[in-house]
Amino acid sequence: MDIDTERQLSPQPIYPQQQPYATDDKGLHNLSTPNSPSDVNQQYAVPAEKGVSPIIVVLLNAFLLPGLGHVVTGQVNKGISMFLIMVLLWALVTLLAMVVIGICLYPVLFVYYIVIIIDGLKIAERQQSGISVLEGECGLKLATYGLSTLGFVKGPIFVTGENPV
Repeated sequence: MDIDTERQLSPQPIYPQQQPYATDDKGLHNLSTPNSPSDVNQQYAVPAEKGVSPIIVVLLNAFLLPGLGHVVTGQVNKGISMFLIMVLLWALVTLLAMVVIGICLYPVLFVYYIVIIIDGLKIAERQQSGISVLEGECGLKLATYGLSTLGFVKGPIFVTGENPV
């Protein structure tokens, strides 16, 4: 039997993004990841009735508080982390603006703000389509940088949501 035939006959794992989910009153459900030991569970932010509208998430992130849209989608720790990083970056850039160097850093602050908005949009769109989303999952790869480095999260909970090959 050749390798291609063997691959077709072997059962394919079901990744968390493909698994159906059941909604509960809290909007959260524990599912074990397919490639981890059975005693390790990942917390999934499961959308209640197909999640929040992506437009609402974008409006919350853009006009109220950066990260508030993530809190509404069930990613509380990630939303709080993004808000705190935004506040720290704003304070740092404002202090450095007194020395003129901070003025050059305002575009970095703006880019991070846009990353928060786009990430919230992608997560909300995934939930609207019925795909389970991890508690700290990022819909935009750029959003994965910095959060764990600065110590806001512990462990590899920020993923891009792409299926491993």
